[in-house]
Amino acid sequence: MGSLTTYNFIDYEALIELYGSFEKVLVSLDSNAGAEYEIKDDCGDHSCYQKMLRMLYSVCNTTKINVEKISDNSKKYFSDIYISILGVKKENIEKFFHLPRSS
Repeated sequence: MGSLTTYNFIDYEALIELYGSFEKVLVSLDSNAGAEYEIKDDCGDHSCYQKMLRMLYSVCNTTKINVEKISDNSKKYFSDIYISILGVKKENIEKFFHLPRSS
């Protein structure tokens, strides 16, 4: 698996659930007259994802990591660090680690 250099905040499973299939997602995006290039994330410039990824690389001493395969204990450990040191919102951490959204 290749290295992660840019974080993708799009939740494909939620889109498929909403539209019924990935093909319908693509048709919907295509029919929005260019709006597919304006997909917004609540973090705007994605700097929080870049900060989290850089810290993860630093602590793990690597530049390649599969974020989804990190153990639950490690995700909890890094989540606490991200909140306390980087000031990242819980919602962004859940997106970063592909965790279920808390209510």
